[in-house]
Amino acid sequence: MSNPEIPDVLREIFIKRDFYGKVLAPERGSLAIRASCPECGLVEKYGTRNVYADDGSTVTFQCPSHGLFTCNTQTESNRFQFNCQLFNLVLGLFYERTPYNWIEICGSDYAGFWQEQLLWRLLSKPAIIVYTPLISDWSGSKVSKSLYLQDTAYQYLRDSGQEYLLYYEICRQENKDLTILWKEVELWVDELYRLFRGYSIHYLHLLFEGQAIGLGTIHK
Repeated sequence: MSNPEIPDVLREIFIKRDFYGKVLAPERGSLAIRASCPECGLVEKYGTRNVYADDGSTVTFQCPSHGLFTCNTQTESNRFQFNCQLFNLVLGLFYERTPYNWIEICGSDYAGFWQEQLLWRLLSKPAIIVYTPLISDWSGSKVSKSLYLQDTAYQYLRDSGQEYLLYYEICRQENKDLTILWKEVELWVDELYRLFRGYSIHYLHLLFEGQAIGLGTIHK
């Protein structure tokens, strides 16, 4: 969000918010544009109380405890927050403004009607999207999302000496052989059934431990 092209993208969206709101949120008709209160960090999830400058240069938000506060598109673009659909639109419009092409790599949970059909209707030069299998934890939750939401997530992995599964730096410090992952990814191409499924973080740990893993005879 700190790229110098982003402010112009945000202004365009804010000015055309009525149009985009009907597409992205037909029930509310408003875009989920938000920013956290500088005093308490509270966020109004759906942006229904936002007040926009006519030229899209500022958005004024309302905190129930601390009142109004304003964010400037040009100087504070990194303060704005969006739901997934709107964030993808911001990126898509940004990609269009660059003189080169982009390839976007997403987890399989991003696939679906929005990303594959509706988003493209709003863009003249969409990025190429490549989907990867989803990596989940023992409960089935997406690992990357859990880490993003809470720095202290997965303490049990740290306690069991498996923190390398969470951070690239630690993986390199422990001299883990990354060709193990590369060979696994090559199998996604050579044996396509492996691409259209999810993987647990424990599965990756077993790969690094050199244990043989059978995915079941149903695929043979």
